[in-house]
Amino acid sequence: MNEALRLLRRTALPILAACALSACALGRSTVDIKSPTSATTNATGFAKITSIQDLRQFEAAPSDAGTPSLENASDITNKAITSRAIARKRGGFGAALGDIVLPEGKTVAGLVHDATQKALQDKGYQVVDNASPQYAAALPLSIDINEFWAWFSPGAFTVTLRFKSSLKLSGDALVGADAPPVTSFITNDAVAAFESTWADLVTRGLADLSDKIAERIRPPPGAVADSGR
Repeated sequence: MNEALRLLRRTALPILAACALSACALGRSTVDIKSPTSATTNATGFAKITSIQDLRQFEAAPSDAGTPSLENASDITNKAITSRAIARKRGGFGAALGDIVLPEGKTVAGLVHDATQKALQDKGYQVVDNASPQYAAALPLSIDINEFWAWFSPGAFTVTLRFKSSLKLSGDALVGADAPPVTSFITNDAVAAFESTWADLVTRGLADLSDKIAERIRPPPGAVADSGR
């Protein structure tokens, strides 16, 4: 009897620990991310976001947890899924498990659009669409999303969550010719990776990305540059 209890402890406790660290990370989870918004209302220029391309490359079984992947490998060719995918969950021993996606109707491109719009507004631009009379004269900006992904690395009693993003901005008047990528990298140590933990990480990463975009954008012509940017 005692030997049976010892065996149970040896086998069950590691499983329970792994489950706690990963918050029982089985199956697909849907996590909503709140887009950053700007409090700036004094616009002195006009800008337009002409295109956003999600160029992230998903792999079926990557060796690097920072490479986008999905639990169901057949989904990596399904744009309806990959356009919403933001993270991959893992067990306490690092085994890849379920994935995390945005709610239907939301996409990574949409989050990047909102982060970029905030950056432009913070810099003194009003972002207009093609229904605006200022659209033709507005300064254009196009965006390629090369990286936008969250993952974690398990430890003995905690996990380290990581989020990285990398964008290529194109628009000579706004960012100059051949501008280097805008990158962001955020980490967070936690006891377990719950859905709220993932949401907080990506939300902070998106806000940081918006700040990094604003640092790259030139102020409107004739405006006084903000020394804080």
